[in-house]
Amino acid sequence: AALQLRAEAEERQVEGARTALVHGTGGACGQMHCVLVLGR
Repeated sequence: AALQLRAEAEERQVEGARTALVHGTGGACGQMHCVLVLGR
């Protein structure tokens, strides 16, 4: 996500990317969640 917002994603770059959403899970049975909304 950070690479997209910094326009450093090379061939995977989404032109004009200004906002990104990142989601991650962890812990036993996926009990922990984290969501980040990043903007430029």
